Amino acid sequence: LDSDKDWIYKFVCPRDTDDCRNTSDVELTGWIYFAIIIAVHLLYDLLNGLKLVWRSARYGLSRKSFQVFIGGLSLFFITAIAVFTSVVYNVAISRSNLELIYNTVILLFVNDIDEKLYETLAVINPRWLGDITEEINTVFCTPTQDYADEAEGNVVEVDPDPKFEVNPDPTVETVERGRETNEEIINLIQDIQREREELKKERALKDKEIGFLKKEIISIREEMMSERAKKDEEIESMKKIMLAIRDQLMSQRGNEQVW
Repeated sequence: LDSDKDWIYKFVCPRDTDDCRNTSDVELTGWIYFAIIIAVHLLYDLLNGLKLVWRSARYGLSRKSFQVFIGGLSLFFITAIAVFTSVVYNVAISRSNLELIYNTVILLFVNDIDEKLYETLAVINPRWLGDITEEINTVFCTPTQDYADEAEGNVVEVDPDPKFEVNPDPTVETVERGRETNEEIINLIQDIQREREELKKERALKDKEIGFLKKEIISIREEMMSERAKKDEEIESMKKIMLAIRDQLMSQRGNEQVW
């Protein structure tokens, strides 16, 4: 094989023997895990593509029906090609169960690049992407009351389903939803402001209580200091009295000795 090719032969046949040796260690277990991983990641897109193709007939012979049909067909075939390339690539180069799972994960990561780009757009400009998504949902997900043929101008009348309320103008529905969203935001802002005012009042009351407690503590401290000063004065006066008594006693003793 060429050096720039990734294909690996499954059998190796040495020149000195007539027997060929199988170098592949891929077992049935590896292919079962491969099928599970592929089904988990790609079955969702396959089923959605088939559903879009099947439901494209609900719009009759119209431009909308053609868009839904082409979109579903594209989604189905792109996912089917991803499954096909994953199988062929693993058959070509995978020679162990670990390599089989490893290559499958890499191929699925490449297949998810479009979803990562979508998430990147959602971060860069979420408003624009939300408007586009809302427009798509309004045009293609709203139940229709009649199937119009835009090419010929023929309209097939169908009995409306009582479970659905059809809005003839999608723009009106979008505007109403926007108004409801704005009202919800306004109500939420008002609730936050009310809670903020209540918190301010509670904080003011707590500040008053703290100030009152501080004043009480200061007054108690001053009373204790005044009581302590009084006790110190009493002790000093008692000391003076005791000294005076001692002096009298000493003078009396001196007088007695003289006599």
